[in-house]
Amino acid sequence: MPWSAATHGGRRRSNGSLPTYVRTYASHMARAKINAAGRRSFSRRCRSLAREQRARIYILRRCATMLLCWYIRGDD
Repeated sequence: MPWSAATHGGRRRSNGSLPTYVRTYASHMARAKINAAGRRSFSRRCRSLAREQRARIYILRRCATMLLCWYIRGDD
């Protein structure tokens, strides 16, 4: 009889489930994947906010430069 996940060492498991170490590893990997996705979304959100702030600062800098140039030219 070929080896399968339900049999181990010639004995048949009563409930036909996977061995405990396989279930534990699978649940660990599922949690790790969820945690990684959560960290990714947090870092993506931070990166997006930083980009937005950088764009706002750029616009403010351009406006301030334009107003300063108008002010300096008005004195001539």
